[in-house]
Amino acid sequence: ETNYVGFIGAIELDTTVAKIACYEAAAKIVNPDCQVTSSYAGSFDDAAKGKEIASSMITTYDVDVMFGDASAVDTGAREAMAESENRFAIAQPGDFGSAEDEVIICSVVTDNSALVGGCMDDVVAGTYGNKTIYGDLSNGCLSVGTFSNLVSEELQAEYLEYVEQIKEGTFAHVVERLFGALITTQNHTIHTIKHDDYRLDFLIVSLKHFIFQKKITKSGKQIIKICKIPVYY
Repeated sequence: ETNYVGFIGAIELDTTVAKIACYEAAAKIVNPDCQVTSSYAGSFDDAAKGKEIASSMITTYDVDVMFGDASAVDTGAREAMAESENRFAIAQPGDFGSAEDEVIICSVVTDNSALVGGCMDDVVAGTYGNKTIYGDLSNGCLSVGTFSNLVSEELQAEYLEYVEQIKEGTFAHVVERLFGALITTQNHTIHTIKHDDYRLDFLIVSLKHFIFQKKITKSGKQIIKICKIPVYY
């Protein structure tokens, strides 16, 4: 509602940096006016720090939705959200909310047993090793938790539709940071271009459409190959 959402990480791990980037890109696909503010707590167990950071985000940026990747720090952040009106949180990695919850509006649920099961399938098939096994929505390692009754049926349906698009690979993709710009695409066309350099404005005009190929590697990882990009010299 405020066009500001927040993210709190524990420490600056590569996976956490990637989560923030994807969180921001997805938020802007759904709402181009949305701004994401993020911070690191420097800890996984300092709940007080999480509350302090979240309170600051609420006061400074009017953040009304918070997502985190910092274990107990997330608990403190949710305490701050609970003490303000119309502030909500997305929990992880378990289904921590309920239909009656007034703070946690939904959860991103991680099923580690499904990931281990995928590894065991490879062991049985004799193909285990020399690759990375990814857990995501498509193989059941990630799923949607319980919605709070505060989330309307209409919004729930819209959210679940986005989830299906992610599973099918039709949701907008973050292609890469091209010349310092964050490019997202949807249905083979540029969706958004985010940058902080006025000299890159030509990209907005030049990269309206481009050609790319989606490929699946032998390990099952999806990659996007850029086939045609304007070159200036």
